[in-house]
Amino acid sequence: MNTKLFCAAAVLLLACGITAVSAAPGAVPSVPRYGKFEASFTLPNQIGNPFDPADNDVQVLFTGPSRQVVATPAFWDGDRWRVRYAPLQVGMYTLVVKRGGTKIAPKDLTAARFRCTASSAPGFIQRDPQVAQRFVFSTGRTYYPLGMNVAWTGDKTGDTPKIFQQMGAAHMNWARVWMTFWDGKALDWSPDKSKNPARGQLLLSAARKWDAIFDAAEQNGVYVQMTLQHHGQYTEKTDPNWADNPFSTKNGGFLARPDDFFTDPEARRLTRAKYRYVAARWGYSTHLLSYELFNEVQNIGEAKSHFADVVAWHQEMAATLRSVDVSHHLVTTSYTSPGEPLSRIGLDYDQPHEYTGDLISYFASLKGGDKPIFTGEWGPSDTKTGMTEQMLHDGLWASLQALTAGSGQFWYWDNVIPKKWWSQFASASDFQHQLGLREGDTPMTRVHPHLKTSGALGDLAFAPGGGWSTVTRDTVLVSAGGEAPDMSGIPTFIQGTNHRDMLPKPVTLVLDCPSPCRLTVDLGTVAKAGAHPILTLDGTLAAEADFPATAANREAGRSLTVELTAGPHRAALFNTGTDWVVVPKIVISRYAPPVAVLAKGNTKRVVFWAYNRDRSGSTPAEATLRLDTLGQGTYTAHLWDCWTGRALPDVPAVRQGNAWEIALPAALLTRDVAGVVEEN
Repeated sequence: MNTKLFCAAAVLLLACGITAVSAAPGAVPSVPRYGKFEASFTLPNQIGNPFDPADNDVQVLFTGPSRQVVATPAFWDGDRWRVRYAPLQVGMYTLVVKRGGTKIAPKDLTAARFRCTASSAPGFIQRDPQVAQRFVFSTGRTYYPLGMNVAWTGDKTGDTPKIFQQMGAAHMNWARVWMTFWDGKALDWSPDKSKNPARGQLLLSAARKWDAIFDAAEQNGVYVQMTLQHHGQYTEKTDPNWADNPFSTKNGGFLARPDDFFTDPEARRLTRAKYRYVAARWGYSTHLLSYELFNEVQNIGEAKSHFADVVAWHQEMAATLRSVDVSHHLVTTSYTSPGEPLSRIGLDYDQPHEYTGDLISYFASLKGGDKPIFTGEWGPSDTKTGMTEQMLHDGLWASLQALTAGSGQFWYWDNVIPKKWWSQFASASDFQHQLGLREGDTPMTRVHPHLKTSGALGDLAFAPGGGWSTVTRDTVLVSAGGEAPDMSGIPTFIQGTNHRDMLPKPVTLVLDCPSPCRLTVDLGTVAKAGAHPILTLDGTLAAEADFPATAANREAGRSLTVELTAGPHRAALFNTGTDWVVVPKIVISRYAPPVAVLAKGNTKRVVFWAYNRDRSGSTPAEATLRLDTLGQGTYTAHLWDCWTGRALPDVPAVRQGNAWEIALPAALLTRDVAGVVEEN
């Protein structure tokens, strides 16, 4: 044996946390703290389904240096049983195997003990017990998620491990991966119907894909939100996959209706067994951020009439995972907006999704409550015209200003990869970790800097804040100071007579134009039943559009536009047609200061993002930020070029009365600049 080569390989495996390794044959294996110990064995006289804990409740009991015993489930890997465990304490560990609660002597056990050695690994991610909007590692270091979805793979993306390499190079540390059947990642559902496993069996080919995903996550600094179910699996309405579901009676299964999944005892038993397997096989990994029970379960229209059963299912499955996951990974689920019933059942963090024409305003208004929240999916409401690098840029930087535990996580990974938008993530991540994030920082609140600007007035763009919902407020004050108006309670869908109860009165914008302006209401998708949106100005019809009924929904390709004189106005939007029309964005031209700013902070630090409303970069503008939230002392603004991802020269904060002023010259505000103002 080449001892030098063997030791080098052992060190490499330990660094990657891949498995237990020995210094020499017969020696006690060593595993770094929070690394992966793995042992395998066979059982004498094995019978029954190895994937069913009712037949084979196989557990391994680890006794560590403190004499505490931890029982973790073992899992079947086709020819052997395996157990994976991440030790928390330095010292010697021993293990014993039990089946059905009775100690047994396994055959061919690869290791009956191991030694845990010290390491610099930060450990598992949990909620900060002191600060609601913060995640921390076991060592207390802050974890701020910033990444994108990688739900499934295809021809344009490459496989998930390759994507994780690209993400790691762009300094991204979060990914959301779905357990999808069409790319071979579902444990109980093959892309080839003829190869679906028997009821209660699991696909080891899918399990090994997930092994590779977690190995790649560990090698590239990515933490995985593992989405266990998605709405299409159990619906015939929205993104349906029910026609291919092996649980359906039409495919030889046992569920007559898709929503029976939540109540049928056999479906629940099989799901509990599958989740036990998931925790047994991947619960060791420090790079498993969380189990996401369901993607957008509210899109299962068949279950809306008995949604209490969906809530109960979530509670049952969360309890199942928590009972078998000895590493105590976080548990979440996702939905379209905060305040859903699923956000109130004791899951570990909230995960809303948002698609809007005004991402900046959305993130500026987003804040958390008594548990962590960050946006798990976001993107433009109109992908035909809105899928641009500028949109991604603006959404990322606005999300860094949200009062949440993490950034917003972009949905459209299949655009990022072929278009090579990696530098946008790298810049945002580097800013956050070099300047924006401070360990132990006290919680931040929204800061509203006073702006002094020069240059021509810019366009104020904003969008309705809701989806398919009833209007809860019908009058909006649009300040000339430049802040986007509060559009919460006003849905994107402007309803017609079919749903007049959802829009009983026009939505009225109250404006005060500093000079002649133009109001433009963009029109997006129109219902196939037709619509007739109208815009009145000061009580007089100013613009309208008619869309007759057609065979399918279609894109309007139009807008409602009206010129406004200087002074106060009331512009009202209504729909006198049969059905809905979507309004993705509203723009008031020449209305607001040329520069806008989002900021958050405390008495010691302020983090801000200032941007030119003319996103083309052709009309530079100067601005001075005036901050009145900082305490006594001397302060400096550390600046960042958002597009190039480089630090800029510092700017001193100048005391003016009871506030601090930071001058941002036009050279910095051709597009945008981020910064941190902190005490010297």
